[in-house]
Amino acid sequence: PKRVKEWWFVSGSGKLCLSLRYGAKVVEIAKGKTAVELTGEKELVATLEVLKQAVESGELDAQIDAVAGAVKVGFKK
Repeated sequence: PKRVKEWWFVSGSGKLCLSLRYGAKVVEIAKGKTAVELTGEKELVATLEVLKQAVESGELDAQIDAVAGAVKVGFKK
């Protein structure tokens, strides 16, 4: 079986938090922000759609490139 790391967690205030990952690395969505806080599960699908549109339109290219570079460094000898 393949182990999948959780990409969500519940904050101390009981809100659902969703993080975006590139491989095992967490992508910084905005400066100093690594997760999106949701008030409940009802917002999950809409939030995932917004993140998908942001990725497709290139809004997160710089953040993804930074994480991808960090991942690539780990493969060099």
